[in-house]
Amino acid sequence: MNNHKIYCINASAHFTSVSLISAYDSHIYGEHHNPFVSNNEQYEMHCMLFTLDGSAHIALKDGSVIDISQNDVFFGKNSAIDYMESNCEHWHQLAYWFAVQNIKLPLNRVFPIKNMDQKKEIRYMDRVIFLMQTQQENNINYANALCAKKLFEVLGTVNYFQSKQNEKLDEIISYINANIESPLTLKDVASAFRYCEKHLNHIFRTSMNIAPKKFINDTKLDNVCFLLSTTSLTIQELAEKYSYASASHLTNSFKKKFGCTPTEYRLKHTNGTQISVPKKNSERGGGKLRLTASTLKKNVKTR
Repeated sequence: MNNHKIYCINASAHFTSVSLISAYDSHIYGEHHNPFVSNNEQYEMHCMLFTLDGSAHIALKDGSVIDISQNDVFFGKNSAIDYMESNCEHWHQLAYWFAVQNIKLPLNRVFPIKNMDQKKEIRYMDRVIFLMQTQQENNINYANALCAKKLFEVLGTVNYFQSKQNEKLDEIISYINANIESPLTLKDVASAFRYCEKHLNHIFRTSMNIAPKKFINDTKLDNVCFLLSTTSLTIQELAEKYSYASASHLTNSFKKKFGCTPTEYRLKHTNGTQISVPKKNSERGGGKLRLTASTLKKNVKTR
């Protein structure tokens, strides 16, 4: 069962840098397949979606799933969304669907909005819907302006959030690098910064699109790869150095990441055949590969 306050217009007749196509205050119960399909090839619809209560899954057509919860904002693109599905009793959302020109959006990303004034956001949405329902050109232009104002306001908050988050992320990565030879766990890292594990995971996911546990393991393997090419340490010694349960455990993890065993890598390196390792985006120091948030973002694959 879905309960909507919604209004749609033909945006092509009122196209500006931000052109509002639809806006709604909605309560979603159960699976909700994305109905916003545009046949106009001149533009593609994007959304800015606020969650006021509850939580949901947003399934993308590439097979990935994004979780959104209370006081989050999601930016998406209509053609990339398969469906939205509430994963609780109900999901209360405010959504702006619009076409944009020359504005870069952080698509398929979720950001927390601190101190969201939900009543204020609902009143703002009600005002936009009222203006659109008049179907008067001046009012529609005003609705477009309000949508643009809200968009830039939220983008400003998101950019500030990303900037602050990146500073903290560099601190976290420095901590991981400094302790990479210990049996480092997600709980250890979270505790060091007084975070819960869920928040630490959110920081890594939103900034680098990788889980922190996998980042720790990848950092260990990058260090192993470096030492294979610069030292004569055995596989067993490397496994002990980086707190692997056994040499076979290290070998299996290494092969999964690089497509060859540590021994094969060492032999190929000795023969002059290089295997791609992210050295150019790393800072070496103390026999370790020191990785930073700014250099890693371009090289982290979607997990």
